[in-house]
Amino acid sequence: MSSSSAAAAPSARIAPLDSLRFVCALIVMFAMTGPPPIGPSLQGLLGDGDAELAPLFGAVWSAPAAAVVFFIISGVCVHYSAHHAAGRKAALYSPSFFLKHYCRVLLPAAILWALATPFGVDLAAFNQTALWSVVAVLIYYSLYPALLLMRWRLPSWRPLIGVSLLLALLIATTAPSAPDYASFGPAIAWLLGLPCWLLGCHLAEAMSLRPERAAIARPTLWRLRAAVLAAMLAAAALKAQFGVGDPWTLNAFGVIAAIWIYAEAMGAAARPAPEWLEKAGTWSYSLFLTGAVTAALIDAHLGFNTETWPSWALRFGLILCAAYSFHLLIEAPSHRLARYLGSGVTRRGARRPA
Repeated sequence: MSSSSAAAAPSARIAPLDSLRFVCALIVMFAMTGPPPIGPSLQGLLGDGDAELAPLFGAVWSAPAAAVVFFIISGVCVHYSAHHAAGRKAALYSPSFFLKHYCRVLLPAAILWALATPFGVDLAAFNQTALWSVVAVLIYYSLYPALLLMRWRLPSWRPLIGVSLLLALLIATTAPSAPDYASFGPAIAWLLGLPCWLLGCHLAEAMSLRPERAAIARPTLWRLRAAVLAAMLAAAALKAQFGVGDPWTLNAFGVIAAIWIYAEAMGAAARPAPEWLEKAGTWSYSLFLTGAVTAALIDAHLGFNTETWPSWALRFGLILCAAYSFHLLIEAPSHRLARYLGSGVTRRGARRPA
């Protein structure tokens, strides 16, 4: 979820991932704070006979599905950066690796918690939709060196993905009606998302084998985008209509999302993402963290009517401004501190006698 790809050299950067991160951060924010008032507008135009439109529109904004995409991108960034920059030995950085990644992810989240508490915003209430995934990513970072050691002894990431998927399904059987990952608590929820994070590591190696970024036909790319949206809607429909929760559906969604992410990365050279979207992706983690907190404060003190376009747009603008300000004041300095601490540990290690 943080900009892990920033650690890599510029040549190792995978261009469209920042854009995808920002889109996913918007989905999480809309899921937690309320989507654009398109549903009520359509309802008013079509009348009460189409009462199912509002739930259908709401299903588009699936925070758990967006979190799965975040997991895949996180796995891609961590493993691609290590694999591209220095190969096997650099992947076991130990102190430097942990300092850089923990500082980038944990420090902004801890500062947000400290800032929100005096305003009476209980961040624990948001664990069901977003913050549990921050804990999951930190666990993945912690396990990465050990997972990589196992990967080196295997022909690919596929065996580890298969074992983690089997474990995730076994966990799901312990609470078959659980609606989402967070229902299992932060100590268990990360295991449900682990197959998708490992799938990102597998994608990183696939992308390394094709550095030329072979062009993907535009119709194919749009079909994949439609498939991702359809899979997200299908997972939401299964949960709403039949009680089939995210632990049963989102890893399957992750496979479709991984194919789409790979296609976006391969086609980036021929059709790069808009520059403004790439730049917005650099502060997507701040939007991910602060969106719900800012919305709660706005609703408590200003009380906009989010069913009208002018009020919703003003509220949305304030949320974006708060997120970007948090990026400038908190997230970006945390990244600089992470690089400083990581490079300091690396220099001290280099000076230490063998």
